[in-house]
Amino acid sequence: MENNMKHIVFCWEFGEGYGHISGFIPIAKHLQTMGIKVSWIIRHLDFAHLIKKNFDENTLIFQSPCTRNTNSNRSATLSYSHIISHLGYNNPQLLTNLLGTWRTLLQTLSVDLIVADHSPSAVLAAKTLNIKSCMIGTGFFSPPRQLILPQFDIFPPQSSNTLQKIDDGVLATINSSITKFNQAELASVSEIFTVEEDFLCTFPELDHYSNRDSDNYWGARYATNLGQSHQFKTDKYKVFVYLHSRTKNYQQLLEALNQLPIEGLIHIPKLDVSQLKKQYTNLDFSDQPIKLSAIENQVDLIICNAGHGTVAAALLSGIRLLVIPNQLEQRILAKKLTEQGLSAALVPESNLGTIHKALNFMIADSSIKANAANFKNRYLGFNSELHAEEIAKRCAEIVMEAD
Repeated sequence: MENNMKHIVFCWEFGEGYGHISGFIPIAKHLQTMGIKVSWIIRHLDFAHLIKKNFDENTLIFQSPCTRNTNSNRSATLSYSHIISHLGYNNPQLLTNLLGTWRTLLQTLSVDLIVADHSPSAVLAAKTLNIKSCMIGTGFFSPPRQLILPQFDIFPPQSSNTLQKIDDGVLATINSSITKFNQAELASVSEIFTVEEDFLCTFPELDHYSNRDSDNYWGARYATNLGQSHQFKTDKYKVFVYLHSRTKNYQQLLEALNQLPIEGLIHIPKLDVSQLKKQYTNLDFSDQPIKLSAIENQVDLIICNAGHGTVAAALLSGIRLLVIPNQLEQRILAKKLTEQGLSAALVPESNLGTIHKALNFMIADSSIKANAANFKNRYLGFNSELHAEEIAKRCAEIVMEAD
């Protein structure tokens, strides 16, 4: 590659699931056609094969510097500041080490622009190096720019003093660390998000924050053409299940589906597919991600953990949803979906009887189906490929701009 080729690095520091990577792959492809080099710093290297399948073997992929979640008792996490306070932002020395490692990576790679997905430390490190930054994501990790970051609305309202105390602790930790790299102190936690462009990849109906004063929505970021194709074989009610292996009740769900007169396709990463096929003989299993574009016109119901990309892809295709949220971000989205009649929801601890009732409800449902169809019609002109191209064009503009 030419020495003067611009270099963009995708950074993923916190969070789980395919969506962080798969949603950026189409964007990276467009960037490469524009003559821009793209490298990757990702949280989970066991997803690196998804990148390797789409780019040449010389593509650079690194493990992201990250920390363990210290919220060991899983107490209520009230705000974005509260989240990162459990991820190193309550420990000045740890955050200094984290930023120092990010700085070393970015300097070694000679980066012109980072695109950060739930990567506050990458953004802060880039600021200390005068490297341009963009943020990209569903909005959950890009809270409204307020002096005190807002509370997540699934918990009982807390006093502003409680939220201020959390922000103050995080801000003190950040300032203690960044000043060691000759960076001016921030006046508020929200200044982390002062970047060249914040790609808010969601729709108002799917925004985790109900109090956002913005219409700068780019639309959902997801990839429907990654994975393998699948052809359903019967005229039965068709169900696609994509769940995290940590979902507590997945065995009860599979048992319930196995007893129903449906055709089911199941993808639960990291599980032994051969064993599952022996146990649930009426269901089909895949150990690889499924190409959503191949099944969107076949499937009647999608069951997932309320991951934003899967939810958006389903609704844009007018498909019913049953969600089983595993963590905070998913619980907030599940609440918004059910309030709007766009989905039904189960808690992970649901027993077999409750799951049976939910599945029978979804099979007989007409209202959620109608609401999903209305969502599809509302965004009928939305095209995920054009969306990826527009984001890539904006990144290219930023990286080409004179400092």
